[in-house]
Amino acid sequence: MQLRDHYADLDDLCNAQELDRAALEARLASGDFHYQAQQKQFR
Repeated sequence: MQLRDHYADLDDLCNAQELDRAALEARLASGDFHYQAQQKQFR
């Protein structure tokens, strides 16, 4: 909910939280969660 409610997009979240976007996406993809830009969430 942080992503949808408080940030413009995934890049904005990663910059604010000092996260590596590629690492975050890879970790979530290993659990079959993929970023959906239009909904601003991982599904």
